[in-house]
Amino acid sequence: NYRIRLIRSAGYFLFFIASAQAAELFFETKNREVGLNSQFKVDILINTQGEEINAIEGSVVFPWGFFGVKEISDGNSIINFWAQKPKLVLDNEIIFSGIVPGGYKGSNAKLFSIIFQSLKEGNATIDFSGLKVLLNDGNGTPAELKIQNYELKISGNLPSSESYIPNFRTDTEPPET
Repeated sequence: NYRIRLIRSAGYFLFFIASAQAAELFFETKNREVGLNSQFKVDILINTQGEEINAIEGSVVFPWGFFGVKEISDGNSIINFWAQKPKLVLDNEIIFSGIVPGGYKGSNAKLFSIIFQSLKEGNATIDFSGLKVLLNDGNGTPAELKIQNYELKISGNLPSSESYIPNFRTDTEPPET
C-alpha cells in the first residue's frame, strides 16, 4: 500500500510516495504442535507499524470441538478500558472491544491471552474475525489491517501435558489512577 501526496510549490507539482504500513494483528505462542489434552497459551498481539491507534474490536474464532478455553487474561494489556472484556461466546468464539485513551504506537503489544486445552486430533486454525482498529486521529479513521492467523497440529503421538499452568493472579503493580 502506498500513499501519494501532491504538493504545489512555486508553480511546480511535487509527488511524494510514502509506504503506508498496515497495523498487524497476530497470535504468539511457543507451540505449533501439541499433544491431545494439552494446555497451551496463546497471546493476541498488535504491531501498529508506526500508526497511533486508540480503539480495537473483533473476535478470535477457532474450530468447534478442537479446543476448550481454560482461561482468558487481559493482564499487561495495552487496552486501558474494555467496552467488552474478552469473553467466550458460542463455545468457539472470543469477542472483545476496547480503547486506549491518548492512543498507542508500538510493536508486539499484548491485547490479551488465552489458555486453550486441545480436545481433538487434527489440524486447526485460529482466526480473527470482524476486526476494526481505529487511528488516534480525532476522526475514528479505520486503520489498514494485516492479519496473521495461527495454524496448529494436535497430535495423539505427542504426550499430553499440563506444562502451562496459568498464574495470572500474581500482578503486583497497582492499577492506574
